[in-house]
Amino acid sequence: MFLLGDVAQLRATLQERLDIVIAMGLFHHLDDDSVTNLCAAASSLLKEGGRSMSVNPVITEGQSPIVGWLMRMDRGLNVRTESNLVRLAIPYFSTVQAVVRNDLLQVPYTHVILECRR
Repeated sequence: MFLLGDVAQLRATLQERLDIVIAMGLFHHLDDDSVTNLCAAASSLLKEGGRSMSVNPVITEGQSPIVGWLMRMDRGLNVRTESNLVRLAIPYFSTVQAVVRNDLLQVPYTHVILECRR
């Protein structure tokens, strides 16, 4: 089964729990409260051992000025550091792993992949 929708709305209507919840390039468009609400909702939708995966732009120390410029050109106003993203997710999951990648696009850009397990 594949579902597309707002996790807060799905939580109220879904009868079974999910194996995975995916949020791609979303967190930098949300304020901290909205990210924590999304994490809480995603966690509540997951089966035991289920995963929430997200890929987001991330600020890192010593980042290229080109990467910083590209991130500022994005409409997302809440690009965070890896530690800030982990801090927002950790209360809702048993484990949160973050991997920073610089090679996902053909232009210079830095992403963090968050894998959160219930």
